[in-house]
Amino acid sequence: MKTLIGITPSKLIKLLYENKFRIGIKHLPKLLPLIFLSVRNSIYAVKEKKKYGSVLNNISIDKPPIFILGHWRSGTSYFKRLLSLDKQFAYPTVFQIYNPSTFLYTEPVLRARLEKIPKKKRPMDNMEVGFDDPGEEEFAVSVLSLRSQLLGWVFPANGTYYDRYLTFKDVTQKEIDEWKKATIYFLKKVLFINGKRQLLLKSPQNTGKIKVPLELFPDAKFIHIHRHPFDIFRSTYKLHKETVANFYLQSANNLDLTQSILNRYKIMYDAFFEDRKLLSEKQYIDIGFGQLQKNPVQTIANIYEQLELNGFDAYKPHLSAYLQGIKNYKKNTYQELDKNLQNRIYEAWQQSFAEWNYEV
Repeated sequence: MKTLIGITPSKLIKLLYENKFRIGIKHLPKLLPLIFLSVRNSIYAVKEKKKYGSVLNNISIDKPPIFILGHWRSGTSYFKRLLSLDKQFAYPTVFQIYNPSTFLYTEPVLRARLEKIPKKKRPMDNMEVGFDDPGEEEFAVSVLSLRSQLLGWVFPANGTYYDRYLTFKDVTQKEIDEWKKATIYFLKKVLFINGKRQLLLKSPQNTGKIKVPLELFPDAKFIHIHRHPFDIFRSTYKLHKETVANFYLQSANNLDLTQSILNRYKIMYDAFFEDRKLLSEKQYIDIGFGQLQKNPVQTIANIYEQLELNGFDAYKPHLSAYLQGIKNYKKNTYQELDKNLQNRIYEAWQQSFAEWNYEV
């Protein structure tokens, strides 16, 4: 349900209609508060549009955004947290991605109250997250456009339908345009708050659809982060069991989670390996999570150099101070995968093993 807390009534009705109003009986109690939230969102959205609508029409996205790519649990959130310390970048916050239709109006009103709320640890990685921390723009775009793989986390019985939006290869032009329109609308609102800074964006869903944001921003820059496939699988499985399952409005009893993760990764990376050919050396760089962990300062310095980003010297002290502050952070530990599962992962994802020289 958390994925939908920023939705408005018209979008909610359309979404339920697309899913033939099939809500699991045990999930029905989630629907009433969702309806209430959608009505409240609609009221605030009207107020926001009245106050800011004409101003937003004059906002332009002049600097090419930077997109962080990578499968879930590849280290994209950690990496974005590091880059977000550079004050030349603007990024959507957690509050903004969950309130995409209303945050210009509601955030100033609620800020004092929000600042009193302690940060919570994410169950999948123990990372502390607060309302003002970097968020994934896809959460906002998903409820604004209804054209996102994220909605498959709410309607798992219809997951295959929403997986089309991992690549946008088997969708209509209308669906592509709806995603683009929602993206531009949301990013303009982010820039209204942040001025003319360069946008720093991160959503795993963009990994398989480079072509689509590239059509919006031909000069955009892309940073891809990869990690050992076994680690990705283990952590993604935990993500679904401990977090995504709480979003369901349908039963997932018939869902083969292991196969679903394997399929989704392959869909995403088949498209990624093809589409990254569209990018020049000054637009794209690939880094490993292990590399980032071992030598984060030098790794990021190399990124700035290759992508021709200015300001590293001013940013470096902030980066070093943050890294010093989290030096005692402990990652989750996982049991070894059984041999049969390792073989399944290798068979499905062998291109990634070969591309980045990961051992089986």
